Amino acid sequence: MFVKLLDKYALYISAQQIFGHFLAKAENQFNYVIYPDIPNQSIAEINQKVMTHIVAPIVEECGCGVFTMTYNHVLGMIYWLAEQCFIRWHGHHAPEDGAVS
Repeated sequence: MFVKLLDKYALYISAQQIFGHFLAKAENQFNYVIYPDIPNQSIAEINQKVMTHIVAPIVEECGCGVFTMTYNHVLGMIYWLAEQCFIRWHGHHAPEDGAVS
């Protein structure tokens, strides 16, 4: 869903600035708050931290109005960051059922 939203607003500079802000926020929170805890926490605990520290705050900040980001958009943003190698899930846990990796 995030990639479709990104494509939809590809020609709008203000939307690209908003995406840049939220992508940087998500990357920063993941790398400095979530990633260091991956070796010490379960997949469920990590998933909860992703929701608490990344998804919910972004949806709260940009969850209504003309330009709206839903929970699915923000989760898609996290997958996109992982796909682009900005964030890494590997090296600490083998993926389990229900993982957000």
